[in-house]
Amino acid sequence: MLDAEQGRFLMSREYAMSRVKDALEKSNGNHLKAQRLLLQWMEKDQSLLFGLVTPHMQSIRRIRRCDAGRIEGRRG
Repeated sequence: MLDAEQGRFLMSREYAMSRVKDALEKSNGNHLKAQRLLLQWMEKDQSLLFGLVTPHMQSIRRIRRCDAGRIEGRRG
């Protein structure tokens, strides 16, 4: 069963992916133009920003926990 944060993440992720597809369609497949569109949209759309940034933040947290575990292991 999903908790509220996981559910919000999945919904935001789906929304973000749909906006990425929209940007690619509007830019005729040009990745640079699509990227610029997404950056413009993110300035006004917090859900899009959250959906695109959250996976990266979760990776950073996992790396931090792994590094912290290694440091603790060296001390003990």
